[in-house]
Amino acid sequence: MNRKIVFIVNPNSGTLKEKSSLVQMLESTCKRETLGQYEIETWFTKGPGHATELAHKAVNEKVELCIAVGGDGTMHETAIGLIGSETSLGIVPIGSGNGLARHIGLSMNAEIALIQLLKGDFEFMDVGKINNSYFFLAAGIGFEGTVAQIFSQQKTRGFLQYLLSASKAYGKFKPLEISIDGGKTSIFTLTFANGSQYGNNAFIAPGASIFDGLLNVTQIFPFPFHKGIVLSYRLLNKKLEENRFCKMSVYKSLEINLQTETAGHVDGEPIVLPRNFTVEIEAEKLKIRMPGV
Repeated sequence: MNRKIVFIVNPNSGTLKEKSSLVQMLESTCKRETLGQYEIETWFTKGPGHATELAHKAVNEKVELCIAVGGDGTMHETAIGLIGSETSLGIVPIGSGNGLARHIGLSMNAEIALIQLLKGDFEFMDVGKINNSYFFLAAGIGFEGTVAQIFSQQKTRGFLQYLLSASKAYGKFKPLEISIDGGKTSIFTLTFANGSQYGNNAFIAPGASIFDGLLNVTQIFPFPFHKGIVLSYRLLNKKLEENRFCKMSVYKSLEINLQTETAGHVDGEPIVLPRNFTVEIEAEKLKIRMPGV
């Protein structure tokens, strides 16, 4: 591998408005912490899917560490381009959810997160796959798929906008009739989790690990409106499995059958799924840089 670090920066992502000062900070911090032993470049994305192209370029150039600077969407696109390669994925979280970054213990401060990465080491993490779409943290259908679809159409991002999207989704969503693991049921939302949370410390699968070769599946069944506050509290406090409207299971793969096509998501990015699809976990497919002390 070449002693080279590349930052893939989404200029439209996140809560930081001034990206030029952010890039200057990242590059100077990287040079200082690595004692100038690495060549450092910053590549900016120009639109949807471009981060994946840039990640492929990093692999072809045998870059040692490719750092996605943005939110979950930037992480997702960058990671797709690195699957199966020797180039490590790093994350500097500046998005609104930052689910995978939070899951592995990265700081939400960009400079501190970068220092953690530079002091850390790599591991090979599992990757989820729903039909032909990869995910690294979580995928899902039902209410969360509808929310992802509405959220993607908004001009602004952030946690407040996500809540507004969720309120719009609740008014138009109807529970899905599905067949899962050989049994038929009605679900409000169904999550296929590789990691423990959606983002913003909303723990949909508290026991999930990106290194165990297993897929954690969380079913939330239709519930009375007034029970939503209790469910939200448990979601944010790693206690969702204690709720009677929730069921958690573990699989390596499973088949899902629906009465109709449905909206879904992979790491928060909306997708449309057919009536029948497969969800599986592929073990140790992505080299990821874990935070050091």
